[in-house]
Formats: sequence, structure tokens, C-alpha cells
Amino acid sequence: MLTFGVDLASQDRRTAGCLVRWHDRPVVVEVMHPLSDDTIVRWARDPEVGVTAIDAPFGWRRAFVDAVAQYGLGRPFPDAGTDLWLRGTDRAVWAAVRRRPLSVSGDRIAYPAVRAARLLSRLGPGRPAHRNGSDRVIEVYPAAALAAWEIEPGRYKQRDGLEARCALLSALVEALPGLDVGEHYPALVATDHAIDAMIAALVARAYLLGQVCRRTEAQAKDAAVEGWIWLPDRPARFLLGAGQYG
Repeated sequence: MLTFGVDLASQDRRTAGCLVRWHDRPVVVEVMHPLSDDTIVRWARDPEVGVTAIDAPFGWRRAFVDAVAQYGLGRPFPDAGTDLWLRGTDRAVWAAVRRRPLSVSGDRIAYPAVRAARLLSRLGPGRPAHRNGSDRVIEVYPAAALAAWEIEPGRYKQRDGLEARCALLSALVEALPGLDVGEHYPALVATDHAIDAMIAALVARAYLLGQVCRRTEAQAKDAAVEGWIWLPDRPARFLLGAGQYG
């Protein structure tokens, strides 16, 4: 069984992917950077891939969608006091790990979100893939996953952050005994995009095992429109399961 992680940017050159095979131990089998939509779709559809995890918002705040739609019909835009910025999942992530995702309604993260929407439109079985993860294409947020695993990331996203990325990768290997990055070590620490893609692939494994935070009924309803960030609910070592691999 493979899991596929994608750190999605607005352009191919800043987008990375990572495939992890789960057998006797988790092994990074490929790192892809840059990465095109066609390649993402090809791997996400591969029968060996159990879950594809994408680091990008899958939707917009329900109130924001409604407001823009009404305004587009020539009706008044809602009062400025209406909360249009944070999705239900953004609030849940903040409550769980004190990491606040960027607002897809008011930040440049909207560019990758549009790309994610186009990808989801190609990935469902004859229709767009569901935004709530039920089609095994899930939304993730690596920074929140690291916080859930109690791993300090350091300044690994800086251009001069090679040392921090090396330290982060070492921490991930320590947290997940047996994780084998092999010949892909240089590619994983070369940019934050690649290491985020690997983290996404690890969260895909957590989702596959059911080791993720659950939603309330109201949150699940919003997730169908807004998307949902899946967070691990236990330490990374539990990704090894009980010695059972698909």
C-alpha cells in the first residue's frame, strides 16, 4: 500500500509530491518536484495508492460562498460583521493544536485552493471528489500535523533553512521508528515543499488507519462545502499500526 502526499502551490515549480510505501516499514519511494496536475491525478488514481493527502484548502467558508453568490446576483453584500474568513476546520485546528491556517477567503492561499478545486473535479468517480475525505482524497495541514505529533518544526520554510529541514527530518525519523528516506534525503531537505509533501503522505496513513480527530455532526455538514483538515490524534509511532500493513 502507498500513500501519496502533495504540497500544492499555484504553480508546478513550487509543488511537490511524495510517495510512501507501507510494508515491513514505511519507505519513501519517490519525491517529485516540480509536479503537474496530470502527474498528481495519475498517482491519485493508481490502485496502489490508498489515500492522497493534499496540503491546500478544499473549499471556502460557507458564509463567504453564500455572500459572493448573493452579491453576484445583484443583492447587497452582507454586513461587514459577518464572519467570512475562517472555515469551521480552521477553527477546529486552532482549538486542537493552536495553529491557525491561512484564510482561504482573504489570503494568497486562495490560488492553490482554486487549483485544488480543479484537481478534485478530476479525481472523483464520475463527479468531483468529495471535500470531506470520503473519496480518500483528503485535505491536510503539515504544520498542524507536526504540532499534533509534538514535533518542533523550526524555521524550515526559510530559504536558508537547510539546517532546520535536516533537523526536522531527523525528528520525524525519530518519531516514526523505521521510516526510511534512503536516497531521497537530499531531495526532502532541499525545499520545504518536499518535506511538507512527505508529512502529508504520513497523515494520509493516519487517515487510512482511522487515527485522526473526529468531527461533530455540525462540522461534518460544513466540511461538505468548506473542506476539512484531517489531524492525527496520536503520536506518529502509531502509524506503524500493530505490525499490519496493507
